[in-house]
Amino acid sequence: MDSISGKSNNQRVFGSEYGQVGSLQLEFISRSFEVDGSVVDALSDVNLKIDSGEFIAITGQSGSGKSTLLNILGLLDSPSSGKYFIGTEDVSRLSSTKKAALRKNKFGFIFQNFNLLDRYTVQQNIELAMAYQHVSKKTLNGLALNLLRQMGLSDKANIKPHQLSGGQAQRVAIARALINSPPIILADEPTGNLDPASAREVMQLLRTLNHKGTTVVMVTHDEVLAEMADRRIFVSGGKITEGTADV
Repeated sequence: MDSISGKSNNQRVFGSEYGQVGSLQLEFISRSFEVDGSVVDALSDVNLKIDSGEFIAITGQSGSGKSTLLNILGLLDSPSSGKYFIGTEDVSRLSSTKKAALRKNKFGFIFQNFNLLDRYTVQQNIELAMAYQHVSKKTLNGLALNLLRQMGLSDKANIKPHQLSGGQAQRVAIARALINSPPIILADEPTGNLDPASAREVMQLLRTLNHKGTTVVMVTHDEVLAEMADRRIFVSGGKITEGTADV
């Protein structure tokens, strides 16, 4: 993989110029769903503060509430009760339009299944993340190609996602998440479909981002990868504790 180097002209180096967003703070957050006529509590009175620049690993068994927690942090879902602050702003009751704007400007999302569109090239998949922003095509092309270079994928720009290995596809997904320069990365099982070597490579990319100031919140089942985070949050039955299941 290419080394991470300084920027030139209108290129940006991932992690180097992400603005600080302040802490993320959940106060007595609950989230309930109705399933077959019964109410299921996915999260119950969760209190959590994530400081700017932290690397957090969220662990727990399937169905414990991990993804619900991540979705609320990323404004993809709304709590049934409680408050969510990004910096000093209570965002828990914002309109859909304002939440969408915050998602675009503050968060980058990385998913287990990559979510790349095979009708587009690798470069076009990255550029799609800025499709509705007022950026010239020349600038957009430069940003996408610079990110591909930093991911060690300069020679893959014009191929389709199905021609990539799993590790390469996830690096493209990371590049797509970074093109808007988000101060926060939310990763849901980013190594779940990867072999061990590719998983370590992706984890190293996330650590590099974090060392450059980006807040990273990662859901994972992998105990080895979770140990690489600064702090671990264990979710069980919709409640959270610091550390592992034994805490």
